[in-house]
Amino acid sequence: MVAETKRRRKFIADEHVYVWHIQESGDPGGPLYWSYQVRVITEDRSGNIIYPLLSKGESPFVVLYGKRFEHLLDGTRQSVLFRCPRFERENGAITPQSVKDLIQWCLSDSEPRIRVNWKNQPI
Repeated sequence: MVAETKRRRKFIADEHVYVWHIQESGDPGGPLYWSYQVRVITEDRSGNIIYPLLSKGESPFVVLYGKRFEHLLDGTRQSVLFRCPRFERENGAITPQSVKDLIQWCLSDSEPRIRVNWKNQPI
């Protein structure tokens, strides 16, 4: 099944077609709730990236899952979370370049990674 592309931005990186959009995250008021997130998915649905848009004081993190990122999974989990750099621009905007930088960071094997749990605490 192919990812939905209606009202979503599309571009190619690392020989894969990626589709991205900003969406409201689920469960308002829940313990793991953040208001908005950048959602990136490969067109063939083999990889998913979720980048929560947190307030400036919080450490940013990224959620990765799918076959595209299985080399980062430990075999017991379907997803993995890592602290990451902030990809928003200084004014808080997410641009196509921000998303491209996010994808490149997620695909890079040379970037240092700190695993975190859903509370954004190092594991």
